[in-house]
Amino acid sequence: MVPHILILCIAIVGLFVHGVLGFLAWGAAGYALVLLISRLMRGYSGGLIPRDMREQTVIDFIASHQEQCHRAFPGKSAYEVNRAVSELLEEIAEHAVKSNPSKDLRQAFSEAVFIPAARKVEATKSTSDLKQVVACLTGYIREHPLWYG
Repeated sequence: MVPHILILCIAIVGLFVHGVLGFLAWGAAGYALVLLISRLMRGYSGGLIPRDMREQTVIDFIASHQEQCHRAFPGKSAYEVNRAVSELLEEIAEHAVKSNPSKDLRQAFSEAVFIPAARKVEATKSTSDLKQVVACLTGYIREHPLWYG
């Protein structure tokens, strides 16, 4: 909602400054500005999921599913496993946002949208160990107190 209002405000300024053509040009510039701001904010926060929430979930998940994580990511250090699981969680979040039927971004992280997105990501994985990690992560998210538990 906020991005639409920002684009409209910028376009209205363009309307007052340059007329109808200014409305269109400044509206396009506002759209580009909103895209740039969202990319910067996403880069700053480390992804779609808040950094603290993602890190805590990943650390707790790896601690309780060490064997599956090391089977899915053989030969990787603890840091690399942490990063790989974090990337899996972010991939699920991206898929949830893309498949969200609502314009409200918060709905993408509802259980009704996020869990099916996780199952779709699981289906795209190449190895059974990786599929098992995504399935375990999905189940873990359902029970984790920061998510739905």
